Amino acid sequence: MAQIEAVTATSNSFVPVIDIAPYLAGTPEGKRRVAAELDRACREVGFYIIVGHGVDPRLIEQIETVSREFFDLPLDEKMKVHIGNTPGAVGYAAVGDIALAYTRGQVAPPDLNESFQIAKVDVTDDRYFQSEAARGLIPSNRWPERPAALKAVYTKYYLRMAALAADLMRLSALALGLPETYFDDKIDRHISRLNVRLYPEQKIAPLPGQLRAAAHTITGPSPYLSQATVLAVFRSPTLMETGTMFR
Repeated sequence: MAQIEAVTATSNSFVPVIDIAPYLAGTPEGKRRVAAELDRACREVGFYIIVGHGVDPRLIEQIETVSREFFDLPLDEKMKVHIGNTPGAVGYAAVGDIALAYTRGQVAPPDLNESFQIAKVDVTDDRYFQSEAARGLIPSNRWPERPAALKAVYTKYYLRMAALAADLMRLSALALGLPETYFDDKIDRHISRLNVRLYPEQKIAPLPGQLRAAAHTITGPSPYLSQATVLAVFRSPTLMETGTMFR
């Protein structure tokens, strides 16, 4: 895939590409400039693409590799960790299991993708996480036997996305004219999810109104999307109602 050229939110791109490296470098001018770009992107578009985020490209490659290995497994093996087997909606969803249109109160044919979803991987003994109310939102993750590396890679990726989410929340605070750490104590017990989707080759025509993933409402404040055929979607209740794609 061709590299995305870093441009600012003042460009004519419909979805602006923002280089956040100057913010991460920590200079006051760099922080101010990137915060201004993010502010404009959120006000005028509502989505933005980030580059210069510092996520190790090897980690992105690893999650794509293990994800494809998992999705290539026989269906009966993947169904051992099917989301319907236990409460909490973690695990594997086959093509046709989910119809995202319901989040908008609409009726549509089921979506044409497979997915694997995990919940929070760093649950502590904090009573907040151990309460009865929290258990439905933070279920125990279910891991497949193969590929063997999937659990370790997903866990590492989840934690890296959580760190990136925290950086973007601090950047968002600056964009709002707030102290940089304003949101820190409001996101320190997040319940984010990581959802990896595969859009397989379509061998038959879709039904009327059937999509790969229907238009839907995000119940948490924001997703992060890794721009790849396999989408690693980090649904993070740690951002304002915007969308962030990174490459």
